Amino acid sequence: MRYWFTTHWPRIKGGRDTLHIYLREEYKDAAPGLAPGDRVLIYEFRDGPRLQTPSGVIRREPGAGGVICEAKVATALKPRPSNQSHETYVGGRIANWAWIAETEERQFGLIPGSRVKQLLGYQQNYHFRGFNNGKGIMELDADQYHRLMSEFRKAI
Repeated sequence: MRYWFTTHWPRIKGGRDTLHIYLREEYKDAAPGLAPGDRVLIYEFRDGPRLQTPSGVIRREPGAGGVICEAKVATALKPRPSNQSHETYVGGRIANWAWIAETEERQFGLIPGSRVKQLLGYQQNYHFRGFNNGKGIMELDADQYHRLMSEFRKAI
């Protein structure tokens, strides 16, 4: 079993739960060995880009700015249908979130971002945008995962 840390935009206003692992098209190989049965911690940003759709701008719910979920990886990375993977943001930037690994057995809590940074050895001014050179996912060693989980269990 491996341990992972991924970042996630807050959900869109009125949207449904989407707490899975998503990778942009160019980062399919960013999580070698990711497999069903692995564990993942999901860090939710405080905010995220607004979506531009033909019917207008869609905003996001306020995010937590910390680790909000621990889950079991349920599927290997698999392609998403193109009608679900492309997002156009206000300002014109387009992202293709072409890969998904679904999660299950989710636990919810909160490790504030400042504590996550401390536990992972980041400076307090680090913001997780462009995390791991833009990949948005990183494998954790067992010690890192267990330190984070010890903190997470205090919040559930």
